Amino acid sequence: INLSTAAGDIYTIGLSTTSSGSLAIDLNSAGAIFDNGDTNNDFSASNGGLRLQAVNGIGLTGDRLTMSSGDVDITNTTSNGVFLDATGQLEITDINVTSGAATEIRLWANAMNLQGFTAASDLLLRSNGDLTISDGLDINVGTGKINLESNSGDVILSGLTSTNTDIDAI
Repeated sequence: INLSTAAGDIYTIGLSTTSSGSLAIDLNSAGAIFDNGDTNNDFSASNGGLRLQAVNGIGLTGDRLTMSSGDVDITNTTSNGVFLDATGQLEITDINVTSGAATEIRLWANAMNLQGFTAASDLLLRSNGDLTISDGLDINVGTGKINLESNSGDVILSGLTSTNTDIDAI
């Protein structure tokens, strides 16, 4: 499934595929990507990958995009935050948020593995299971804060680097 806009936003609900491709669902918005209702997951690609690219945000703080997917690649380039809620294991292959683009990045999942991250904003990763940060991952949130939470599992850090020197940066 490939959706793209030259201008405007993408509103989504119930996109589902059984494809096992690395880009089973690929959304590229010249505006933002929003939830268009709460009946179903916004994205379901449990066998394949999901790529979300937007200029003005992905989801809203009070209306996160819901999904079940294998690997996820997220890009936001100009403004607003990234708000996702995943069922099952969330494998984040990359988050790339241009400096100043996001006020917050909030990701919720049953279990989460973060492999790549570049942003200059606050980061909240909340998992109901294990939360794993890949070895040697450099998370740069500028003057923002990194919050890692696991409600019923472990937070597994290995080689995490932050450039924020504040005492409460992580």
